[in-house]
Amino acid sequence: MFVKLIEVKRVAGDNHGFLGANDKFTLGEIFLNPEQISHMKEDFQMERWLAEGLLPEGLNSAQKFTKVFINRSGRTAAVTVIGETPSVMEKIQTVSITHKQLLRG
Repeated sequence: MFVKLIEVKRVAGDNHGFLGANDKFTLGEIFLNPEQISHMKEDFQMERWLAEGLLPEGLNSAQKFTKVFINRSGRTAAVTVIGETPSVMEKIQTVSITHKQLLRG
């Protein structure tokens, strides 16, 4: 089973945490396998960029973000999703529990 979340993705630039003049962000759906998630933490950098008006329009100014770390083939990748960390964790756990119940019949 996969969990559907909304990702905040940098579509231009790769300045290792710093924003360049051409950097832009977009929102999109991402489907993650809960079994590949190693850990999560609040993404304070995205909150700062939101406060500075650098993220896509339409987001609530009080919006929170979570950085989700995923293990794939021995490598760790990080994605930032919309939502407070406890809410994201609850959604992932709900999908995991539902999947286990389906398997047990």
